[in-house]
Amino acid sequence: MEEIKERLAATEQAPKFIREIKEGRIKEGQRAKFEAGFAGFPKPEVTWYFQGQVLKNSKNVQIRVRDDSSTLTLIDCGFDNAGYYECKAVNELGSDKTRASLTVNKMTAEEKVEYENAKANGLLDVVADEEEKVIEKKKVKEEKVQKVQKKEMKVEKKEEVKKTYDWKKNVKKTEKKEVKEEVKVEKVQLKKPKVVEKPKEEAKSGIQLKPTPSKEKPEEEEKEGYKLKPVPQKTKPEETVKKAAPKEMAPQKISKPKEEKIKATKKVAVKNVEGPMKAIADIRMRIEHGASVNEVNAAYEAHEFPELEKVDSQMAMIKAVERVGQSASVHEVLLQECSGKKEIDLQNVGFKALISTLSKESYKVDEVITQFHPDDFEEDVVQERLAQLVTEAQQMDTAEFTTQTAQIDLAHGAQQVVTQETESVRETRKVSFQQQEVTVKTASSSMASVTTSLQETQAQEQSETLQQEIAQTIEIKEGDAFYALATFVSETGEAMNLVEGERVYVLEWNNADWWYVRKHLTEETGWVPAQYLKDEETYTMYVQRKLVEKIEKLPVFEKPKGNEKAFAPKISEKVKSQRSPDGAQTEFICRVEGYPRPQITWFRQTAIIKPSPDFQIYYDDNNMATLVIKEVFPEDAGTFTCVAKNCVGFASSSAELVVEHPLSDHGTEKHDRRSLSRESSLADIVEGIPPTFAQRPSTKTAEEGSNVELECRFVAIPEAEVRWFYNKTEIKTTQRISIESQADMHMYCSFVKISNVKMEDQGTYEVIAKNREGEATNTLTLNVTAKAAKKEEPKKKEEPKKQVEPKKQEEPKKPAAEPPVIVKALTPTVCKVGDSVNLETVITGSPKPTLKWYHNNKHFKTGKNVTIKEKDNTYYLKIARAELKNDGDYTVRAENSAGTAQTSANIQVQGEVVEFINMLNDKEVTEREAVMLEVEVTSENTNVKWHKDGQVITDMEQEKGYKFEQKGKKHSLIIEKATVHHEGEYICSVGDQECSCEVTVIELPPDFTKKLSTVKSTCGEKAIFEIEISKGDAKTKWFKSGVEIEFNDKIQLIIEGKKQRLEIYNIESIDAGEISCSLGDRECKGKLNVEEPKVNFVAKLPPNTNGSVGQDVRITVQLTSACDVKWMKEGKQVTQSDKYLFESDGTSRTIIIKNASIQDVAEYTCIAETVRTVTELELEGQEEKIEFNQSEMKSEMTIKKGDDVTFTVPFKTNMAKKPSLMWMYKSSEIKTSEKIITTITKKYASITIKHVESLDCGIYTCKLHNSVSEISVDFKLTMNDKPSPPRGPAQVSWKTEDTLGLQWVASETDGGAKIEEYIVERREVGKKSWKQVGSSSQLTIEIVGLKKDSSYNFRVIARNAVGCSEPFIIEETFTAAKAEIKKSLPGAPSVSVSDVTSRSVTIQWNPPSNTGGVHLLGYIIEKRISTSQTWERVETVESSVRIFTVENLKEKSEFFFRVSAENEVGTGEASMTDKVSLQTHARPPSPPTAPLEIVPVGPHALTVEWGAPESDGGAPLEGYKIAVRDAKRQMWMEVGRVTTDVQKLKVQDLVEDSEYFIRIFAKNEVGFSDPLENEEPFKVVRPPNYTEEQEEKRSKGEGDPPSLSFSTTETLSSWMREANMDADIQCYTKSSVLRRDEYFFRIWYYASKLFK
Repeated sequence: MEEIKERLAATEQAPKFIREIKEGRIKEGQRAKFEAGFAGFPKPEVTWYFQGQVLKNSKNVQIRVRDDSSTLTLIDCGFDNAGYYECKAVNELGSDKTRASLTVNKMTAEEKVEYENAKANGLLDVVADEEEKVIEKKKVKEEKVQKVQKKEMKVEKKEEVKKTYDWKKNVKKTEKKEVKEEVKVEKVQLKKPKVVEKPKEEAKSGIQLKPTPSKEKPEEEEKEGYKLKPVPQKTKPEETVKKAAPKEMAPQKISKPKEEKIKATKKVAVKNVEGPMKAIADIRMRIEHGASVNEVNAAYEAHEFPELEKVDSQMAMIKAVERVGQSASVHEVLLQECSGKKEIDLQNVGFKALISTLSKESYKVDEVITQFHPDDFEEDVVQERLAQLVTEAQQMDTAEFTTQTAQIDLAHGAQQVVTQETESVRETRKVSFQQQEVTVKTASSSMASVTTSLQETQAQEQSETLQQEIAQTIEIKEGDAFYALATFVSETGEAMNLVEGERVYVLEWNNADWWYVRKHLTEETGWVPAQYLKDEETYTMYVQRKLVEKIEKLPVFEKPKGNEKAFAPKISEKVKSQRSPDGAQTEFICRVEGYPRPQITWFRQTAIIKPSPDFQIYYDDNNMATLVIKEVFPEDAGTFTCVAKNCVGFASSSAELVVEHPLSDHGTEKHDRRSLSRESSLADIVEGIPPTFAQRPSTKTAEEGSNVELECRFVAIPEAEVRWFYNKTEIKTTQRISIESQADMHMYCSFVKISNVKMEDQGTYEVIAKNREGEATNTLTLNVTAKAAKKEEPKKKEEPKKQVEPKKQEEPKKPAAEPPVIVKALTPTVCKVGDSVNLETVITGSPKPTLKWYHNNKHFKTGKNVTIKEKDNTYYLKIARAELKNDGDYTVRAENSAGTAQTSANIQVQGEVVEFINMLNDKEVTEREAVMLEVEVTSENTNVKWHKDGQVITDMEQEKGYKFEQKGKKHSLIIEKATVHHEGEYICSVGDQECSCEVTVIELPPDFTKKLSTVKSTCGEKAIFEIEISKGDAKTKWFKSGVEIEFNDKIQLIIEGKKQRLEIYNIESIDAGEISCSLGDRECKGKLNVEEPKVNFVAKLPPNTNGSVGQDVRITVQLTSACDVKWMKEGKQVTQSDKYLFESDGTSRTIIIKNASIQDVAEYTCIAETVRTVTELELEGQEEKIEFNQSEMKSEMTIKKGDDVTFTVPFKTNMAKKPSLMWMYKSSEIKTSEKIITTITKKYASITIKHVESLDCGIYTCKLHNSVSEISVDFKLTMNDKPSPPRGPAQVSWKTEDTLGLQWVASETDGGAKIEEYIVERREVGKKSWKQVGSSSQLTIEIVGLKKDSSYNFRVIARNAVGCSEPFIIEETFTAAKAEIKKSLPGAPSVSVSDVTSRSVTIQWNPPSNTGGVHLLGYIIEKRISTSQTWERVETVESSVRIFTVENLKEKSEFFFRVSAENEVGTGEASMTDKVSLQTHARPPSPPTAPLEIVPVGPHALTVEWGAPESDGGAPLEGYKIAVRDAKRQMWMEVGRVTTDVQKLKVQDLVEDSEYFIRIFAKNEVGFSDPLENEEPFKVVRPPNYTEEQEEKRSKGEGDPPSLSFSTTETLSSWMREANMDADIQCYTKSSVLRRDEYFFRIWYYASKLFK
């Protein structure tokens, strides 16, 4: 073994961390420990870093580096120690690093007291010098080993034959060499611990504990040993073991009568277990206060736990380790103790196994400590475990040949008898405990018969495995076949990889740990671990057991619906074994039955196969499950199993895949499938499930004006984020459309509820569910039908007709619509409380987009402090005085008819530092109880953010049971009714501070919320029993008259969440009786009463009835008794006429269809009393021309990757006979398969492509023909998906001490949809939450407001219309303090001219790439006329301004403009435009064109519409101004202004029955045009049939014109209305003026001229 290790270790390799450091969270004052394991040759140099700074050993920092690991210990941690720690390993071949964060939380008062007590008791001092004690112990051990080596033993030569396999030359070799045989063995006295006095007892024969001679106590009495028996071999009673293993040797034993029972002569159990348990509690406290397992081990070696050194304590520790499933740890420790030693001491095996288990991260201290039982210290238990331990130790790593015969009684508690015959070639190793030797006397060719008694324990499986691995011995011959128990990946080039289930042949097996083998198929040879290989019988039993374990853990998603009866799955078509050439494609097919529809899972050996490009899994509506392996590799050979499981049970079918010998180099690259179908542990099955939808895409129809609900159910672990989209646009909750969700354990249901459905709601709705395991998409189609009643057209008023022209002029053609484009994105801003903040964005689009602003995902409203303005295509958000509540993320969303766009940025308001006064504490509650998580901060005027498992909890998630409260400085998150879905880690953050806690929810037992009742039904009908329970996943049992019901086609159970329905079909009289349901220890009962039907069919109609065109067709039924029947055609009743005749003859009834034609092809139903029968009529005759309905056909479809798609050719009329069909793709005919399904009926032809991939995209052609016609239709399929993540390398350039520029590489693919923006987020080192800093449509962004002494990580996310990509996380950590920034003059901005008029020029610019290492103060704008050389300063603007209009320029002139940036150093180089020529002389535009159409829309509102002016006056139009005048007054009131794309307006808040004049002005840069005005006043009257409800619904609808209020504009002149005065007055008196109040008065002078 040592040679193998040296050979493997000597292979040069770059450093690699095989055990990475883990995230840590401790309390202040505790110790923190990071440990990393590494590999590499030459041995790497290891360095530790904190926040990028190199760490060195000091008083509070301890760094230890060993051969293959390194530890970092932080003593007495404070908040300054929180942050990121990194370990880096470097050698000449490369480097590797691992990183993790440390969170330090505030210690509570109780914890402080406990910590101070521990410190006073010297616990921390013990740990401080533990490393020195370890070094001293190592020196003592080395001296002992040197003494042993000096006492050489006499040996005699003996020839040994060794067979090997030269893996380089590929030939067998036989070597003969002399081996040394021991003649005399001298005992080695090992370290003796503190002596514990024990009573002297008489010695007995057999296996004895003898004291090793000691110089200090030569007179010590002999101590009694144990009568031990070997671990028996488990075999079948009638079998004998054919093979003996050279690997393990059974110990030689003294013969004793078989019937004699084991009697211990030495009592080692201690009745009083108080001492050992105190020591265990001490270990627990040390670890909880930061001590590592290595530090605890050092304290043990320093004899600080003497009670644990006793034999009973050691055996109890082994028992505790085995109870947590870590028997392998005991075996590993025993193997280390026995390796290369002829005499061993078992004194510390139990403690070492305990420490080994605690060092594994998956085992918490409490989980292991609580496994100690007082019974483990009893004498019988200790003796039994020690006997097993001695036997295992003697069988380790010995070379003997054993033949065995075995007879085993497997009954519980019975004795197991083993007879062994042993031939030994050397003396067995000697075993001692606390220097008391356990001797085993042996002789060559001796016979030993030993009996032992073993009690079966709860860990029966572990006992059986241990018996198989230790007790069974198998004789191995060269060429024997073995199978890999699990997948093995070599860390060096010397060993060979294994795939689970792979067959190999043994070539060399002399070493107990490494065997040299040859693979069955590829014939590769190499070293593999022996422990991974098992013989065929053992491996088969292992696979079967593991499969059953995993199948039982598979979750059940779908539950029965309605009253349908559930039945367990069964395999109707088994999986067939396949032989496949290497590199070919192969598939396994399995047909299953079951209700609810079973969930299909495929296994290879014991590993779950997850869908991937190489392993494609299909499960169609015909219940055919298919596994397609796109490219077979040799490693794929093995057993493939299809498992079908539902809520009733499961069924499985297995088959073998045989891969034929490779004909080429294919598969020789050590292809690794682990990323495609990895071994799935229990955690894979239970703790992580990607979203899986319970139903396939569906279509729903609703009538216009009604309410509709779209529902989607899915399963996910953990809970998934759900987003709904309508025609690729995300749906937001409005007054008319709402999104709701429900949850029941791991089953979720999401609803979209639409009230007052409109025709524009028709389309495709897409729902996306995403969690950490993956995401899934489902589509639902909504069809909206028009109302049956015709809408009444509003009557036109006579008055408007008199005031407008009779005909409207032709409107100019509108330009093509263009979606919004973000020309300039919002810029992240950092400010202080009281500062003025400006956010600016430039967005273009046609028609001009409407904008909505959001703050922290809430719709943003303006006020006195916050205003929103726009100028041309530039939009401004201004905060006059920043407050802490203004801190957060700001988003502006632009939308027009062509699309949407959005940009976002973060405003960070720096004020007083807000800290937590009271932080979160862990909570444990019972299900359905309320939970309150509360924090208290130092400021009232601040907002906190709540996170669950790293995701922000928003106000939108109040439907999930969350509620937010704030009372002064206290902030609370309330969970009103806790469920298991609310379990997790909760984080509260304020500013840069955060605290966290864990919430644990204890489940309640299930109960009935709705019980069974009595049901009446008639024979032949269906009966439904319904219950409702408190937990949807609870298991129920159904009984009929006390006998449990077996579900089948007649009786089915449908489960829908918490509701269950028992449905009984085709009821008979014998079905009557009591029906009951049990739920645990609870039960409810109902009763079924059955009534006999009055009449029934003797024989039902056939599925199809054939006839001929032009001939009469007869359809006849036979009844059990005479009665009247009804005939239905396509659901509508048929009455007697010239077309249809009815005949009655006794109990037979006939319908005659006269002169049958194509119109008669339909479904016909006969109804007698309560029974019915159905048939479909088909006609043969002259075929008709094939014609399809183009308007109902979608010829182009774009879907998301992985979805199903269906192309349909609808026929104009029902065909009398189905035409011939052929589908083509890329000039090749398509054949129906599991993936592609083609359908042809008399109504349509269709093709369905399942799980669409990129390879499926293209043109599909449908060819239809019959004897009279032939048509061909093309369909185009394209696919959209989320973009791939952005890529590196990322480039960073520091511009100032708190500003950096970040650049990245675009995503490799955009998913088929244009990437709209890249979202950039930052996370401060030591924190857990990410914060968005901005978004950019380019590949760069400028990030401001970074703290000087803080380190940050950044990530970039790409977003398109489908969704967001996975984040690209930049691994490097950035700190401003490290950046070397020199102050200098700023660079030149890039300037361009965006608009030119006759008297103005608009210029815009981008900031300079180099700001000079400091923030810009502003920009200087200058102009120069082309005839002069002198520059004239126009304006100095703030650094946030990027666009400026220079006005009042001289007409018909030419100018140059330049812009320069200014910082604290000075003014940088200017950037100049080209020569700009002003446009020719302009004038005001012509008036808007008539007619001016005015229509009343209510008693207080009207709409006004006009046309664009014929001339813009030589300058672009800027908009329109609207003025209104009451006919009784002289003053015109301006009600508002609109942009040029608005030519229809709604004016509100008018007075009913009043008359008004309206004027419309057009405006350009020169001024306003003459107005377009109605000649006669327009009277506002209530429209006929007007109701307030209709107006409210209509006002909420979409597509209404913009509206302005007349009353709002008149508030400034309200005093005139109150006094009933006009503007042409000279005095005014206001009475009732209050004292100490202030009043403001405004006088309109020459108002008639101003508003002309």
